[in-house]
Amino acid sequence: MNPLTHGKFSFEWLGQNGFKLNEPLVILGSVLPDFSLVGVFPERQAHTNGIAFLNYLQEKEPLLAPLGVGFMLHGEKPNCLDYFTHKRKGYIAGKSEAVSEIVERAKLKLDSWYHKTSDDFVHSVIEFSGDTLIEPEFVKKLHNAFTSVDLQKVSFHVSNFFKSDQKSLLRALRYFKMFDFGKLQTTKGIVHSIQDFAVIRAFSQKNNTFERYAALVNRLNFWRAHKLVEVINKAREVVAEDYHEFLAKTNEKIKRHTARHVAGVLA
Repeated sequence: MNPLTHGKFSFEWLGQNGFKLNEPLVILGSVLPDFSLVGVFPERQAHTNGIAFLNYLQEKEPLLAPLGVGFMLHGEKPNCLDYFTHKRKGYIAGKSEAVSEIVERAKLKLDSWYHKTSDDFVHSVIEFSGDTLIEPEFVKKLHNAFTSVDLQKVSFHVSNFFKSDQKSLLRALRYFKMFDFGKLQTTKGIVHSIQDFAVIRAFSQKNNTFERYAALVNRLNFWRAHKLVEVINKAREVVAEDYHEFLAKTNEKIKRHTARHVAGVLA
């Protein structure tokens, strides 16, 4: 899922379990695994090492341990939000047929430097549509998470754990410190964000010069932007049918097996 959804999910997990943890750290941790999408650390490792990262923080920097709690809640191992989102019969799979039809009718050409297949594109549309359904209060909470936490220290420990480049991660974190997460609440804002993220990803990875140029040109393609707005608006209706219900049920499913990993953070 996308940042506002992960922020809401982790915040509500805290409330459901009655845990008194540093809220900004938990929320920031809940969006960190997806920084792997711009190449600052390995994507698969980021989504399957939540407990190991939590244990690392408890040992190395206990005050940052709530960051590891959010990191764990994001991922696929243990079974947390992205597991129930991405699994074979998960949320994305359940919405893909309806959203695929919307995308096909729009006849949008894939931006291959960002979405390698049509399934990837449909996946992104579903997740971005979901963020438009998140209550506006979480825009402020997410922004606060980026502005109230020591990003230098966060980047050090994340890069140290994943053996990745700290400067690249810190640069990405500082970009999102200035990012207007309110853009993810409107279809036009989402379209601009998709285009911006495509450019960022094209330049952050080892793409050739043509792909980077194409990403920049596509950012200025107003016809494509208009078609994307139509797609997101229609996909939003499909996702709105049961999005909040899915989040609430998933939170309940993970309640028991995640809570036991947090006992050490509260000790």
